[in-house]
Amino acid sequence: MKLIYLFTAPLIGARVVTLQQQAAIRGEEIERNGVNPIVHDETAPVVGIHFTTSYAVAAARYQNGTMRDLGKVLGDAEYIDLMSRWTEWDRDSRKNRQECHHYQSYRYISTAEAMVRRFHCNALLLQRSVRKVLGLPASSEAATLSAFMKKLRSAIEVELDAPVTSIAPAFPRLPPYVEEDVQEAMSFSGLASTRTPRSSDETVYGEVNAAYAGLGHGLCSSAKSDMGCEDIAPAKEQTVVYFNFDNSSFSVGVMSFQHAFQSHRVNCDGSDSKLGWWNLPVFEVPRTKFWAQIHEMILNVLQPISRPPNRIVLLGDHGADEDFKEVVKAAMWEQFEFDVEMMLSAVKKEDAGKLAARGAAEMGWLDEQRRSESEALRQGSSIVEEL
Repeated sequence: MKLIYLFTAPLIGARVVTLQQQAAIRGEEIERNGVNPIVHDETAPVVGIHFTTSYAVAAARYQNGTMRDLGKVLGDAEYIDLMSRWTEWDRDSRKNRQECHHYQSYRYISTAEAMVRRFHCNALLLQRSVRKVLGLPASSEAATLSAFMKKLRSAIEVELDAPVTSIAPAFPRLPPYVEEDVQEAMSFSGLASTRTPRSSDETVYGEVNAAYAGLGHGLCSSAKSDMGCEDIAPAKEQTVVYFNFDNSSFSVGVMSFQHAFQSHRVNCDGSDSKLGWWNLPVFEVPRTKFWAQIHEMILNVLQPISRPPNRIVLLGDHGADEDFKEVVKAAMWEQFEFDVEMMLSAVKKEDAGKLAARGAAEMGWLDEQRRSESEALRQGSSIVEEL
């Protein structure tokens, strides 16, 4: 992969997404007969950031419902390498980290193999502890992500002309063992997550969930608990197929959920860092082979699915590229004998790379509203008890 074009793209000139331009949020009908400029509220906007395998794109959700695209920051070689490894779930690294978590739960280990692994795990834990004592992130991976987050935070603060201390981060599907590194990176960057955790290790929103929300699907009409979105949740779970065709990777998967806040339920998925836009050949013959590889990968992932999906989500800077959509349509027809033209047309070419950031900002805003409501109820209960 050629990395000579990696640089930081300043956010200067990022456009404002007025109500005419923004992706529909919660299914509103968008008026197109007037201009609604950004209103700078006294309350800071919620910033949604989509961390992809090669860059991060940000959007701001203001209190009046206006969504603003803030722009993009490209990752350097270290960031791209890190995210590529994480999204492809490097097998050896995954085995070491997960087995370390497993073996630390046993007080006594009898087998020689287990003792060797326990020694290795203790060494890893010691290494992380030493880095923390020295005032460093717990791992080199966390340090890489933290450096990128600091650069991103500075660029967003310049664009907003205001400090940023919390974000709504959306990530690709990551292995569970890196959650601590993500938390470390955010902490060292001076950032907190808007996500209301359902468990102690939940920090980020899934990029597919965020893009789903960015399309106007799966969001409560109020800031009520997402565990009971009766007003938007269909009777049955929706089967969603996502296609993410970005600069440095291609991924496809099948997910099931009733609303955007539901935790990842991935039925099947696949990711390949050799099938990104940067790898697309110029000449016809190798270009045809490239598309054939994507076609085959789609079929392999969809092979266990017997029925067409309820919805399709397109992500990435090139997720709505016409040539790419033709490959998707051909693969879907071959698998299901079903025309998905209408589903694909729901995502405009200029919006595909920004949906997840916009959706994350909206989800972050709802989470903050829930926290405010919960805090108000708690204070009200305290006052009643005192009386």
